[in-house]
Amino acid sequence: MPKASPAQLAQQQADVKALTEQLAASQAAQQAAQPLDSAAETIAPLAAGEAGPLPQMAQQALQKAQQALTQAAAQAEAGKAQPAQQNAEAAQQALAQA
Repeated sequence: MPKASPAQLAQQQADVKALTEQLAASQAAQQAAQPLDSAAETIAPLAAGEAGPLPQMAQQALQKAQQALTQAAAQAEAGKAQPAQQNAEAAQQALAQA
């Protein structure tokens, strides 16, 4: 078995570090799935208009937020941290508009 050069060892170490960071992000995303799903369920009645009539722009913003939260929860469950975070941020912006 040939010995690895210092450059090869450094590259392997960098690869392992990158994989470890990806795994940690994936696990953190999975832990965020339940709260995101709960948030989507919480605003679902409002988005559906069950709380009474809302101004059209507020109704649309709530629907957009619910969709983004639902997508974020699914992506988080799948361990896809970056898209989940982007959808969570989109939901936050939509809720601010509502």
